[in-house]
Amino acid sequence: MNHPLSTLISRCRIFFWLWISTTAVFAATPPSIEAPWALCHTHSVAKPRTLTPATPEESPTLVDADNAVMRDGGISVFSGNALLRRAAENLAADTVIYDEVKDTAEARGNVHYQSDAMEVTGDAGFVELETEKGHFDNARFRFEEQHARGSARIVIRDNPDVTRLKDTTYTTCDPGREAWLLKASRVTIDQGRGIGEAYSATVRFMGVPFLYIPYISFPITNARKTGFLIPQIGTSSLSGTDVRIPYYLNLAPHRDATITPRIMTERGVLVDSEFRYLNRASNGQVNVGYLSGDKVYGKDRLSAAYRHAANLAPYWNSDLVFNYVSDKDYLSDFGNGLSVASVTYMERRLDLTYQRENVYFLTRVQGLQPVDNAVPPAARPYRRVPQMVFTYDQPQIDAGVAYRLQSEWVRFDQEDHLTGSRLDLQPEVSWPLQRAAGFVIPRLSLRYTRYDLNNPAPGNPTALTRTVPVVTLDNGIFLERDMTWGKDPLLHTLEPRLFYLYAPYRDQSALPVFDSGGMDFNFSQLFRDNRFSGVDRVGDANQISAALTTRVLGRDSGVEHMRLSLGQIYYLQDRRVTFPGGAVEMRHNSDVVAEAAAALAPAWAATADAYWNLNLEQIERGSVQIKYNPHKNSILNMAYRYRRDQTDQIDISTFFPLHRQWNFIGRWYYSIPDNRILESLAGLEYNSCCWAFTIVNRRYTTTAGEMNGSLMMQLELKGLMSVGTSVRTVLERGILGYQNER
Repeated sequence: MNHPLSTLISRCRIFFWLWISTTAVFAATPPSIEAPWALCHTHSVAKPRTLTPATPEESPTLVDADNAVMRDGGISVFSGNALLRRAAENLAADTVIYDEVKDTAEARGNVHYQSDAMEVTGDAGFVELETEKGHFDNARFRFEEQHARGSARIVIRDNPDVTRLKDTTYTTCDPGREAWLLKASRVTIDQGRGIGEAYSATVRFMGVPFLYIPYISFPITNARKTGFLIPQIGTSSLSGTDVRIPYYLNLAPHRDATITPRIMTERGVLVDSEFRYLNRASNGQVNVGYLSGDKVYGKDRLSAAYRHAANLAPYWNSDLVFNYVSDKDYLSDFGNGLSVASVTYMERRLDLTYQRENVYFLTRVQGLQPVDNAVPPAARPYRRVPQMVFTYDQPQIDAGVAYRLQSEWVRFDQEDHLTGSRLDLQPEVSWPLQRAAGFVIPRLSLRYTRYDLNNPAPGNPTALTRTVPVVTLDNGIFLERDMTWGKDPLLHTLEPRLFYLYAPYRDQSALPVFDSGGMDFNFSQLFRDNRFSGVDRVGDANQISAALTTRVLGRDSGVEHMRLSLGQIYYLQDRRVTFPGGAVEMRHNSDVVAEAAAALAPAWAATADAYWNLNLEQIERGSVQIKYNPHKNSILNMAYRYRRDQTDQIDISTFFPLHRQWNFIGRWYYSIPDNRILESLAGLEYNSCCWAFTIVNRRYTTTAGEMNGSLMMQLELKGLMSVGTSVRTVLERGILGYQNER
């Protein structure tokens, strides 16, 4: 049996053999243009003598030489360490012949020319000082901004932006370390357009020619241009060898598109397309992917997405979102990781919003496509057709009283469901009393809800109402004292807080449940006025929440070094409001919730939470996360997550240097009860001055429970191209903090 790596290499060779027989144009789009040169030495061509930069205000031509001969017609011959300077241009040589009438200079012997954009040395040269045109023979050159250098039989400078090179070499590597080298019969560097072009080019890597291209266009700035992007090559256990050949279309300064044929040996050809636009008052993006006759899945596969946001008028905005996939496995088969593969519904909505000062208005039409088409209509969420939300928020005015009104009207629709509309009004008044030492905030609200139902069960009313007053009293105190930890002055705080909530019981068993649900208990739940999400249920309550938070802060910096919070709810009565089929809650207290965060050392940070059930004397759920980040390019994340009878997972990810230029990349995401790896990454990254290489082996569990494996490789020739699969997105999703460290 052939090893997957050897098979991939063999297929790559075939691909490149086919590639070199075609004419290719390569383009690039932001943000992959900028190359990091931190590992480079500052290279330059040899300088025969020190040149002093001129200021832009200097317009006279200044000359320094051992000997000078003045001839008729304004011609001067300078010899012996001759140096001619005009504004930002410097020309040094053994001999410089200056024509004052034509404002030109001819240089012979050890020529060195320098301007803002480039630096050239050669045997001979000619420069038009006013226009900065010129040419040089047997030259070596460098472009400071692009960290690029090379040699050429002839260097021709057409203007300050455009330089043409004949019989040339080009690289961004340090001298003597030409890991990659482009050899071409002709090269044009156009700094105005931000691109370089090479004809009849051979790319050598480690001295071995591995790619011949009749024509190549490569980026030297962030400019966009039409052409082929560098192909991406990978392999997957479910899709086989995966080759993507994107073609970029720079349609206009505010519009572009990318069409990407994706050739998968086990499945077929998937064509992905993307169109983007950015207008003065709107922007959007369209994505479509289509695979005809998937050989593994046995049918056509399709995805579509559209996003459009617009500013319609002052204070008025719209937002349109549309998503579609043809089957439940599309995202896991063609996506980039667990976060994509675990999506349950695809959103479709249109929003119209108005926002000005303390007024907010929203009109929304929304539906959700289940990713799994096998989900019966009765189990699908409702469509909102439409939903209208109005909020008025008046901050404290006379006597410190604040007012707020929240309102919503929404019509719910779904096949095989009870449908209808819901009106919800919640006026609220509060009297915040806040001081540096503490606060007291009494609040009173009244929640009125009306349902108008279309198809209730026989004998049930078509109109239902509910009115619930809600009273809260929130108060806390801030205590602090000075302390020290070593030599650092610190501030230690104690912040006790009490929150009282009262809402009388209202029988809500006849009310439908359109979009409400239970909520996970957490520290912020201690201070909410409803234990349910949504509007369909308002929980009856007579309870007191008690919490204590203590912090250690930098007295001068305000940096939080440590935080610990404890809290619990004490119930003064049973909770009788439930969802259909639910039981009355009779516990006298909630779980004890504890949260902690610490950054006691510069490189270490940790967070943790735990929920302790006093009645069962056991932890209901909890998590611990530790991050070690001693310096840039070094990360270790360790996490443990637990939920009784549901989740018991370990997640470890790391990115750390093995050597100055070698880094290890890894992730191990494991489910203990299932004895199954949810996702794993293992790879190496090599990064030098002018090239980088990454190889990653990845395995993850799909929605169908299958283990998908892939081998991803990427070779980046900095300032020229990248060959292979782009692995950055996968690593940024899998390793917390990877993006910030690159």
